[in-house]
Amino acid sequence: MKFTVAGHTERGKRDHNEDAIDWYLSPRSDRALVLVADGMGGYAGGEVASSLALEVMLYHLQDKILGMVDVNDAIAQMLSAARAAHHRLLAEQDAEPALAKMGTTLVAGLLFERQLVLLHAGDSRCYRWRAGELARLTRDHTYVEENAGTDVSHHVLTRALGAKQPFDFSVAVHKVQSGDLFAFCTDGLSNALKKTDWDKALASNLPTGQRPQALLKLALSKGADDNLSLVMVQCQ
Repeated sequence: MKFTVAGHTERGKRDHNEDAIDWYLSPRSDRALVLVADGMGGYAGGEVASSLALEVMLYHLQDKILGMVDVNDAIAQMLSAARAAHHRLLAEQDAEPALAKMGTTLVAGLLFERQLVLLHAGDSRCYRWRAGELARLTRDHTYVEENAGTDVSHHVLTRALGAKQPFDFSVAVHKVQSGDLFAFCTDGLSNALKKTDWDKALASNLPTGQRPQALLKLALSKGADDNLSLVMVQCQ
Protein backbone atom coordinates (compact mmCIF):
# COMPACT_ATOMS: atom_id res chain seq x y z
CA MET A 1 0.00 0.00 0.00
CA LYS A 2 1.17 3.52 -0.86
CA PHE A 3 0.50 6.71 1.08
CA THR A 4 0.25 10.38 0.14
CA VAL A 5 0.65 12.93 2.95
CA ALA A 6 -0.20 16.63 3.07
CA GLY A 7 -0.64 19.09 5.90
CA HIS A 8 -1.17 22.72 6.82
CA THR A 9 -1.11 24.80 9.99
CA GLU A 10 -2.57 28.26 10.48
CA ARG A 11 -2.49 30.67 13.41
CA GLY A 12 -6.04 31.77 12.59
CA LYS A 13 -7.25 34.71 14.66
CA ARG A 14 -4.54 34.25 17.30
CA ASP A 15 -1.42 36.40 17.24
CA HIS A 16 0.88 33.37 17.31
CA ASN A 17 0.70 29.67 16.51
CA GLU A 18 1.19 27.12 19.30
CA ASP A 19 0.34 24.18 17.02
CA ALA A 20 2.98 22.06 15.32
CA ILE A 21 2.77 19.44 12.59
CA ASP A 22 5.30 17.12 10.97
CA TRP A 23 5.45 13.86 9.09
CA TYR A 24 7.80 11.33 7.58
CA LEU A 25 7.13 9.40 4.37
CA SER A 26 9.41 6.50 3.51
CA PRO A 27 11.32 6.56 0.19
CA ARG A 28 8.90 4.01 -1.30
CA SER A 29 5.86 5.81 0.17
CA ASP A 30 4.82 2.57 1.88
CA ARG A 31 5.27 3.78 5.48
CA ALA A 32 4.14 7.08 6.92
CA LEU A 33 4.44 8.76 10.30
CA VAL A 34 2.16 11.71 11.12
CA LEU A 35 2.58 14.00 14.14
CA VAL A 36 0.25 16.79 15.30
CA ALA A 37 0.56 18.76 18.56
CA ASP A 38 -1.29 21.65 20.19
CA GLY A 39 0.87 23.50 22.70
CA MET A 40 -0.17 25.41 25.80
CA GLY A 41 1.55 27.60 28.34
CA GLY A 42 1.67 31.07 26.88
CA TYR A 43 3.43 32.71 23.96
CA ALA A 44 6.78 30.99 24.42
CA GLY A 45 5.73 27.87 26.28
CA GLY A 46 3.13 26.53 23.87
CA GLU A 47 5.28 26.93 20.81
CA VAL A 48 8.27 25.34 22.52
CA ALA A 49 6.25 22.42 23.87
CA SER A 50 4.58 21.42 20.60
CA SER A 51 7.64 21.84 18.39
CA LEU A 52 10.00 20.16 20.88
CA ALA A 53 7.68 17.19 21.36
CA LEU A 54 7.57 16.54 17.61
CA GLU A 55 11.31 17.03 17.29
CA VAL A 56 11.95 14.36 19.93
CA MET A 57 9.38 12.00 18.40
CA LEU A 58 10.98 12.25 14.96
CA TYR A 59 14.48 11.87 16.38
CA HIS A 60 13.51 8.62 18.08
CA LEU A 61 11.40 7.15 15.27
CA GLN A 62 12.64 8.25 11.86
CA ASP A 63 15.56 5.82 11.63
CA LYS A 64 13.51 2.95 13.07
CA ILE A 65 10.41 3.09 10.85
CA LEU A 66 11.83 1.09 7.94
CA GLY A 67 13.02 -1.64 10.31
CA MET A 68 9.76 -2.16 12.19
CA VAL A 69 8.73 -5.76 11.76
CA ASP A 70 5.25 -5.94 13.27
CA VAL A 71 2.58 -4.04 15.19
CA ASN A 72 3.97 -4.91 18.62
CA ASP A 73 7.34 -3.49 17.64
CA ALA A 74 5.67 -0.35 16.28
CA ILE A 75 3.63 0.15 19.46
CA ALA A 76 6.71 -0.25 21.64
CA GLN A 77 8.71 2.22 19.55
CA MET A 78 5.87 4.77 19.46
CA LEU A 79 5.37 4.60 23.22
CA SER A 80 9.10 4.91 23.86
CA ALA A 81 9.34 7.99 21.63
CA ALA A 82 6.26 9.66 23.15
CA ARG A 83 7.47 9.04 26.70
CA ALA A 84 10.86 10.46 25.75
CA ALA A 85 9.14 13.59 24.45
CA HIS A 86 7.14 13.92 27.66
CA HIS A 87 10.23 13.60 29.85
CA ARG A 88 12.13 16.08 27.67
CA LEU A 89 9.39 18.64 28.31
CA LEU A 90 9.57 18.00 32.05
CA ALA A 91 13.34 18.51 31.95
CA GLU A 92 12.96 21.78 30.05
CA GLN A 93 10.39 22.97 32.60
CA ASP A 94 12.88 22.38 35.42
CA ALA A 95 15.69 24.07 33.53
CA GLU A 96 13.79 27.18 32.44
CA PRO A 97 11.28 28.80 34.86
CA ALA A 98 9.58 30.69 32.00
CA LEU A 99 8.54 27.31 30.56
CA ALA A 100 7.30 25.84 33.85
CA LYS A 101 3.66 25.67 32.70
CA MET A 102 4.21 24.51 29.14
CA GLY A 103 2.60 21.36 27.78
CA THR A 104 1.15 19.94 24.60
CA THR A 105 -1.34 17.49 23.20
CA LEU A 106 -0.12 14.86 20.77
CA VAL A 107 -1.75 12.67 18.16
CA ALA A 108 0.61 10.41 16.23
CA GLY A 109 -0.10 7.82 13.58
CA LEU A 110 2.20 5.25 12.00
CA LEU A 111 0.83 3.59 8.86
CA PHE A 112 2.47 0.46 7.51
CA GLU A 113 1.48 -2.96 6.17
CA ARG A 114 -2.23 -2.06 6.05
CA GLN A 115 -2.37 -1.02 9.68
CA LEU A 116 -2.47 2.25 11.58
CA VAL A 117 -0.84 2.43 14.99
CA LEU A 118 -2.50 5.42 16.65
CA LEU A 119 -1.18 7.09 19.82
CA HIS A 120 -2.54 10.19 21.51
CA ALA A 121 -2.76 12.33 24.64
CA GLY A 122 -5.11 15.29 24.96
CA ASP A 123 -7.81 16.48 22.59
CA SER A 124 -6.09 16.49 19.22
CA ARG A 125 -7.90 13.94 17.06
CA CYS A 126 -7.73 11.41 14.26
CA TYR A 127 -10.63 10.80 11.88
CA ARG A 128 -11.04 8.18 9.14
CA TRP A 129 -13.02 8.75 5.95
CA ARG A 130 -13.96 5.40 4.40
CA ALA A 131 -16.52 4.72 1.68
CA GLY A 132 -18.30 7.99 2.36
CA GLU A 133 -18.47 7.55 6.13
CA LEU A 134 -16.60 9.61 8.72
CA ALA A 135 -15.41 7.87 11.89
CA ARG A 136 -13.61 9.45 14.82
CA LEU A 137 -10.83 7.14 15.99
CA THR A 138 -9.71 8.97 19.14
CA ARG A 139 -11.46 9.92 22.36
CA ASP A 140 -10.54 13.27 23.89
CA HIS A 141 -8.65 13.19 27.17
CA THR A 142 -10.79 15.90 28.78
CA TYR A 143 -12.84 15.99 31.95
CA VAL A 144 -16.08 16.48 30.05
CA GLU A 145 -15.52 13.46 27.79
CA GLU A 146 -14.18 11.13 30.45
CA ASN A 147 -16.74 12.08 33.10
CA ALA A 148 -20.30 12.02 31.82
CA GLY A 149 -22.47 14.78 33.22
CA THR A 150 -19.62 16.98 34.42
CA ASP A 151 -19.99 20.73 34.11
CA VAL A 152 -16.24 21.24 33.77
CA SER A 153 -15.12 22.96 30.57
CA HIS A 154 -14.24 20.60 27.76
CA HIS A 155 -10.93 22.48 27.41
CA VAL A 156 -9.61 21.02 30.69
CA LEU A 157 -7.29 18.18 29.69
CA THR A 158 -6.72 15.03 31.73
CA ARG A 159 -3.57 14.04 29.80
CA ALA A 160 -0.88 16.12 28.11
CA LEU A 161 2.86 15.96 27.55
CA GLY A 162 4.51 18.06 30.21
CA ALA A 163 1.80 17.38 32.79
CA LYS A 164 3.05 16.82 36.34
CA GLN A 165 0.52 14.13 37.21
CA PRO A 166 1.35 10.58 36.02
CA PHE A 167 -0.42 9.37 32.87
CA ASP A 168 0.14 7.18 29.87
CA PHE A 169 -0.78 7.43 26.22
CA SER A 170 -3.80 5.84 24.58
CA VAL A 171 -2.78 3.41 21.85
CA ALA A 172 -4.98 1.66 19.29
CA VAL A 173 -4.46 -0.33 16.09
CA HIS A 174 -6.77 0.01 13.09
CA LYS A 175 -6.83 -1.91 9.83
CA VAL A 176 -6.22 0.22 6.74
CA GLN A 177 -8.00 -0.26 3.43
CA SER A 178 -7.22 1.10 0.00
CA GLY A 179 -9.12 4.36 -0.42
CA ASP A 180 -9.03 5.29 3.27
CA LEU A 181 -8.32 8.91 4.12
CA PHE A 182 -7.04 9.77 7.61
CA ALA A 183 -7.19 13.27 9.12
CA PHE A 184 -5.07 14.25 12.14
CA CYS A 185 -6.04 17.63 13.59
CA THR A 186 -5.96 19.98 16.57
CA ASP A 187 -9.09 21.07 18.40
CA GLY A 188 -9.12 24.44 16.66
CA LEU A 189 -10.33 22.58 13.58
CA SER A 190 -12.50 19.90 15.20
CA ASN A 191 -14.32 22.48 17.34
CA ALA A 192 -15.14 24.61 14.30
CA LEU A 193 -16.45 21.95 11.93
CA LYS A 194 -19.62 19.89 12.16
CA LYS A 195 -19.83 16.37 10.78
CA THR A 196 -21.72 17.69 7.75
CA ASP A 197 -18.83 20.06 7.04
CA TRP A 198 -16.34 17.19 7.10
CA ASP A 199 -18.62 15.04 4.94
CA LYS A 200 -19.00 17.70 2.27
CA ALA A 201 -15.32 18.59 2.19
CA LEU A 202 -14.04 15.02 2.15
CA ALA A 203 -16.50 13.96 -0.53
CA SER A 204 -15.04 16.56 -2.89
CA ASN A 205 -12.61 15.70 -5.66
CA LEU A 206 -9.84 17.96 -4.42
CA PRO A 207 -6.32 16.46 -4.65
CA THR A 208 -4.91 15.32 -1.30
CA GLY A 209 -2.35 18.12 -1.34
CA GLN A 210 -5.08 20.78 -1.41
CA ARG A 211 -7.47 19.29 1.14
CA PRO A 212 -5.83 20.45 4.41
CA GLN A 213 -5.69 24.10 3.43
CA ALA A 214 -9.25 23.97 2.07
CA LEU A 215 -10.57 22.54 5.35
CA LEU A 216 -8.72 25.12 7.42
CA LYS A 217 -10.15 27.87 5.22
CA LEU A 218 -13.62 26.41 5.74
CA ALA A 219 -13.13 26.36 9.52
CA LEU A 220 -12.06 30.01 9.50
CA SER A 221 -15.17 30.90 7.52
CA LYS A 222 -17.21 29.14 10.21
CA GLY A 223 -15.75 31.43 12.89
CA ALA A 224 -12.80 29.36 14.18
CA ASP A 225 -10.86 31.49 16.67
CA ASP A 226 -8.01 29.14 17.59
CA ASN A 227 -4.88 27.86 15.88
CA LEU A 228 -5.77 25.31 13.19
CA SER A 229 -3.73 22.32 12.06
CA LEU A 230 -4.44 19.31 9.87
CA VAL A 231 -2.39 16.52 8.32
CA MET A 232 -4.09 14.08 5.94
CA VAL A 233 -3.00 10.69 4.64
CA GLN A 234 -4.52 9.15 1.52
CA CYS A 235 -4.15 5.36 1.24
CA GLN A 236 -3.87 3.72 -2.16
